[in-house]
Amino acid sequence: MWEVVSPLIRWPAVQDWRNCRGRWPEMSNVVGCIDGTSHEILTPMTEPQEEFYSGHRKYHCIHTQVIIDNDKNIVYVHSGFLGHENDAHAYRQFGPIGPGQLMDFPNNCYILADSIYPNEYPLVTPFKSVDIVRAPRRENKDGEGSSMHCTEKGEYT
Repeated sequence: MWEVVSPLIRWPAVQDWRNCRGRWPEMSNVVGCIDGTSHEILTPMTEPQEEFYSGHRKYHCIHTQVIIDNDKNIVYVHSGFLGHENDAHAYRQFGPIGPGQLMDFPNNCYILADSIYPNEYPLVTPFKSVDIVRAPRRENKDGEGSSMHCTEKGEYT
């Protein structure tokens, strides 16, 4: 199957990535997504079993990383990561992504990833609740707290 599909998968040119900007209005500079998937395998008989065992999944497996652009085209596939490795570890094992890197990627464009991945360029991950800076609560005349509201000018009321 790989022989048939692999010619269809190619890393886009920098300009192709730039052309993907703005297709998701809520995140206009996000041009693609990355995620991993696990493939259950039979328990290895000759290989060290623990390297293929995923404690999270509770079975022996290998992992595959896939990157798509925001038109849902698969642009990168890397498979064969050992079952005990998570997505972040697998991501760090394939070539660098960025301006002038092996996988050339434009400045000011981002790839959406889930929270297991490192929040470093070009990946953007969800904020964890501990990372969110909340506006301080203020006391009203009854001594009860109330939330502050941000105006269009960025001022709190």
